[in-house]
Amino acid sequence: MLEKIPAISVIIPMYNAEKYIVQCLGSLAIQTFKEYEVIVVDYRSTDRSFDIANQFVIQNLNKVGGGGQVIRRFTNSTNPNIPRNDGIKISRGKYILFIDSDDFILPNALEELFKIAEEFQADIVHAEKWLQNRDGEEINFNTAMVISSGTERSFVDKITVDNNDLAERMIRYSQGYYFWHIWNNLYRREFLIENNLKFSDVMYGGDAIFNFSCICRAKKFVRIPNIFSVHRVLEESVSHISNKDIGKKIHKYLSFFIELLKTIDEYLMSTEFFIENPQFKYMVFNFHLEFYFMIMDDIYSSFKPQDADLFIKKEFQARDSSTLSTFLFHTVNNFHKIILNQQEQINNLNSLLRNEKLWKQ
Repeated sequence: MLEKIPAISVIIPMYNAEKYIVQCLGSLAIQTFKEYEVIVVDYRSTDRSFDIANQFVIQNLNKVGGGGQVIRRFTNSTNPNIPRNDGIKISRGKYILFIDSDDFILPNALEELFKIAEEFQADIVHAEKWLQNRDGEEINFNTAMVISSGTERSFVDKITVDNNDLAERMIRYSQGYYFWHIWNNLYRREFLIENNLKFSDVMYGGDAIFNFSCICRAKKFVRIPNIFSVHRVLEESVSHISNKDIGKKIHKYLSFFIELLKTIDEYLMSTEFFIENPQFKYMVFNFHLEFYFMIMDDIYSSFKPQDADLFIKKEFQARDSSTLSTFLFHTVNNFHKIILNQQEQINNLNSLLRNEKLWKQ
């Protein structure tokens, strides 16, 4: 008897998620669509995550169409990117859905995604919106915060197949029409395999690099208004760490974005379109830098301007002198000058207001 191939492989990287993994897996157990398999890849959790997930899968998910399995890596990969690659390698489904171990999906998610993917033979089905809540808050589905992948003008109110013109798609990408989270997308497995699309082994931004590569390669990119995922914001998560140490903050975010742009740069320089059209390369860079600046603006406001020069110069001096690093240094430095100028203008304005107040007295 031939083994039945699942329609969807759900891949969940897991590390120390004992508080959340049951809710994550439980949301799969109650899906209206049953033709899926679950692959949990534990990257050496030090809590009870592995045992809890394994027991839940055995008791509740081995009854679904494709069953489930919990595997443990021999080493700690320090990030979820390599475990996701492990999941892709052993997956059998026609489509792949990635879920973070602290998130969960709505009961009809797999049914809706599979139906849309099949109807349009999509390489990627991209949901523009999702629900979000902070850790510890109970979700009220009537009032839950709806987060979007882009600006309001980018929302679709019906299923929309994107134009396949790469130049137009890059313009849309640079305008924030797509986002780099992977848990709001369904991917056709053969599309990933045929294009050798894998996650980069970087500490931060692996999902951003992966999604950008997918967006560049997808022939059928389908955007939908449906909401199917619930993203939990953790204070201790990699992307939401709050660190009072200025130097560590700058090091973290500069390391993240320099590594991100270097990896994207390597991809772009291996692609004929971007070699022939370098303006789109820098359009992509500038988009990521704008996002980076929003984060850095918050950091700049927390310390003295002269400290910024010291830490930023130290960071770039420790790196190579490649064209990309030089470009980044000058861009960051110019941004810093703008911030200093704005601070000076604010100080001058405050001084004028104080003098005017004293004069009136």
